[in-house]
Amino acid sequence: QSVVAWIWKRAEEMYPLLADVRKYNVRGTLVINKHTGIDSGDAAFYDEDTATADEKNIWGTLSLGGHELAKAITVSWKMRSMSIEEFVPFLQRELGERVGVAMGVAIAKGGGKTAEPAEPEGIETALAAESQTPQIVTYKATGTEAEVLSYDKITTAISKIHSSYLAGCAIYANNATIWTKLATLKDKENRPLFIPDVTAGGVGRMFGMVVKTDAGVSADNILIGNADKGYVMNTNEPMSLATEEHVKARTVDYAAYAIVDGGVLDTKAFALLKKSD
Repeated sequence: QSVVAWIWKRAEEMYPLLADVRKYNVRGTLVINKHTGIDSGDAAFYDEDTATADEKNIWGTLSLGGHELAKAITVSWKMRSMSIEEFVPFLQRELGERVGVAMGVAIAKGGGKTAEPAEPEGIETALAAESQTPQIVTYKATGTEAEVLSYDKITTAISKIHSSYLAGCAIYANNATIWTKLATLKDKENRPLFIPDVTAGGVGRMFGMVVKTDAGVSADNILIGNADKGYVMNTNEPMSLATEEHVKARTVDYAAYAIVDGGVLDTKAFALLKKSD
């Protein structure tokens, strides 16, 4: 159990988006009600003789099933016997990194139920699937000031996030994107927008939000959002670690196994800056 706990901890350290999403541990299918559109669902004030207006919220559901997640490592008996003190830490690091890659990438850009094989739905995938992609702001590598990544492009992206989600928003991008794009941006007064700061769980801050390095986010893409409120991950079967001995070959297999799923609860909790060329 301690090895399994360390594997998840290692995975979440490598992929902060995985660490930030809301997590459940429900066996079977998890169904969550959500808004798919709002016409005029707010409360209102009325005169005494006026009837209350009909509810016009449009409801949908997020249904999370389960996808098998597994990773196996084979080592020789000789290696195990000669490096027993270092063997468990090695196992933790290796399985943690590989599980982290699978889950971290899936939450950022997994293909969902239509992928082959099926996997959790990624945030980038869900935003790109929307009609007219209202939560995506595109930029070019070169061009006019209005076309390249800039102060105005980022503020436009932030404006697309619903106000109720702003508290708790963070900025996610891979390491190269952070240091070659975000860290070089300046405002109209030629002041850096990116402030290095490792005390808040990331590598810096922009617009009051923590900037976090996440290798799962596509190259040149910048994801802004509230992962805790906008994405749900469910673990149907908790991770377990199994072993299998092969006497003739003098090897042993170590396998990590879990059943998980994930999906976007509300796209309005996110905005994506995407390179268009």
